[in-house]
Amino acid sequence: MRLFRSNIFLWCLGIALAIQVYIAFETPIGGSFSDAATLAMNGMQDVTPVKATLISTDSAGASFTDLYGQPGRVHETNRSYGSYKSYKTGDVLVISVAFNQSTKSFDLVEVIRVNPIMTFPMIQGLGELGRNILLHVPMAMVAFIAFLIGTIYSIMFLVKKDFEYDRHARASSAAGLLFTILATVTGSIWARFSWGTFWNWDPRETSIF
Repeated sequence: MRLFRSNIFLWCLGIALAIQVYIAFETPIGGSFSDAATLAMNGMQDVTPVKATLISTDSAGASFTDLYGQPGRVHETNRSYGSYKSYKTGDVLVISVAFNQSTKSFDLVEVIRVNPIMTFPMIQGLGELGRNILLHVPMAMVAFIAFLIGTIYSIMFLVKKDFEYDRHARASSAAGLLFTILATVTGSIWARFSWGTFWNWDPRETSIF
């Protein structure tokens, strides 16, 4: 019976991780027109994903409002991949745009997603790496909570000498070790793209190690 319960736990854990990975990589990132303009003018990013609602279209382009209600004018160019013209007003689009500093408007690069169920907010400076927040941060939090629970059960075992508390402490510590490894791996990937190396003995890396 204990093995059966353990297998159910492992299956639920595996399914939860699979769903989390799917959401992290399939959910589009969508910022604002202000993000796109700021990143382009600072030379940080040429093309930026924007989540916006289609207001109207005409021969010269389309009018959108972004997630903050800011208006934006978007033009299709020969670099466009796909077209907003096949969508109706009121549709929410995640579009990849490039800020045109001469016209103070935006050139459409690609229509990424239409009426997405959810989007990740744009985090300036992280770009696509912002997806890792959905993996790395929860895994680190679960690891901390699991070891905290294991510590509490260990103290209860020492006080009451009941081996049931010891079994709970062992299970919590095993979960904590698993999520610590996962948090370290995802954190190293983050460090690779942020700092140029997987490991550099940063205080956060050193403390989790």
